[in-house]
Amino acid sequence: MRAILASVIARNPHLTVSAKVVGDHGPILRKDFRAVAGVIRETATAHDLEVR
Repeated sequence: MRAILASVIARNPHLTVSAKVVGDHGPILRKDFRAVAGVIRETATAHDLEVR
């Protein structure tokens, strides 16, 4: 998935990469919860600005 990430983002301007972490799917919430929380906050802020 990481190999095609750049081409996917190039095709869809609504996608952004907020954080890259070393963890894989299983332990990502346990090990990289700060990065996940940051992305959620960033998305919520963008949505709030878009709605107003």
